[in-house]
Amino acid sequence: MALEVEVKYTGADHDAVRKALSACGAEMVGVWFESNAVFDNPDRSLKGAGKLLRLRRRADASVLTVKVPPEGRCRKG
Repeated sequence: MALEVEVKYTGADHDAVRKALSACGAEMVGVWFESNAVFDNPDRSLKGAGKLLRLRRRADASVLTVKVPPEGRCRKG
């Protein structure tokens, strides 16, 4: 399984980000609404184990995703 790194930025300067992406050759491909449904057991054991089972839906596609902690890593908290 591939290791995923997700970074979220709060308070980003959107105009500066658009300019930087454009300078790298990135193009806007569209805007769409995405809904996310998260599933767990009644005892929330998936969340307790640091796992996430999610169904992402758009008008033209649905994707079931599973996130698990990387192997060899301990979950804190």
